[in-house]
Amino acid sequence: AAPPAVAGGAAAETTAAPPAVAGGVAAETTAAPPAVAQSVDDKPEAIEEAGPWNGTIVLGATARTGNTDNTGTTAEVTIAYLGGSWTHRGRASVDYLRNRAQTQEQAFEGEYEAQYDLDHRHFSYGLARYEYDRFSGFDYEFTAAAGLGRHLVREPGHEWTVTLGPSFRQARPSDEQNVDRALGARFTNLLSWELSDNAGLENRTEALADSERVRVNNDVILKLRIIDQLSGQISFGFQYRSDTPEEAEHTDTTTRATVVYDF
Repeated sequence: AAPPAVAGGAAAETTAAPPAVAGGVAAETTAAPPAVAQSVDDKPEAIEEAGPWNGTIVLGATARTGNTDNTGTTAEVTIAYLGGSWTHRGRASVDYLRNRAQTQEQAFEGEYEAQYDLDHRHFSYGLARYEYDRFSGFDYEFTAAAGLGRHLVREPGHEWTVTLGPSFRQARPSDEQNVDRALGARFTNLLSWELSDNAGLENRTEALADSERVRVNNDVILKLRIIDQLSGQISFGFQYRSDTPEEAEHTDTTTRATVVYDF
C-alpha cells in the first residue's frame, strides 16, 4: 500500500508545482510593463539620461503678409533647464525682413517662462515676454502672465496641454505717444503628435483678452528629422489683434522654412 501512496503523492506534487510556477511567471510578466512605461515620464530619470540642459537652434527663411508683404531670414534660440520639479525656459528670435520697396526691418521677440510641476498632470507657471515689431502697428509690446496648467493627454507620441491664468499687457501704438496698460486673461492650447519615428506635428494656440482688445496667435509646425539632431521644419502662423491702429491690418501671417538643431 505504501508505494501507491508515495506515487500518488508524488504525482499530486508534480502536477501542482508547474501551475504555481507558470502562474507566478505570468503575473510577473504582466506587472512589469506598466512600471517601465510609467518611468518614461519620470522627470528625474529623464534628466539623468539626457542632462538638465537642452535646447534648439533654428535658422531659415520667412515670409510675412498682412501689415507688410516681405521676405527675409529668421533665427531663433531656445534653452531650457530642468531641475527637480522646476523647468526654466528662455527663447529669443529675430527676423530680418525686406519688402518690395527695399525697406529693411527687424522684428525681435524675447521670452522667459518658469514652470513648477505640482504632480504628474498639473503645473503652475509664470511668463514674461517682450516684442518689438514695427509692422504690427506697435512700437513694442510687453506681456506678463501666470496661472495653472494641465496635461490632458500625456502619452508617448501624443500630448495635449492647456493653461489658463491672469495676464498684464503694456504696449505703445506706433501712432501714439501714450502707453496702453491692461489686465486680462491668457489661455494656451498645445497639441502634438508623433506621426512617425522621424516626423512630428504641433499646433500651438495662445489667446490674450482684456477690456481693450483680443489677441490670438496660432502656429502649425511640421518637423522632419534629417539625421540625428538635425531636422527640417515648416511652419505657418497667423496673428489677430482687434485693437490695431486705423491704417493697420488686424491679421498677419508668417510662413517659415527652417533647419533645426536640437541639443
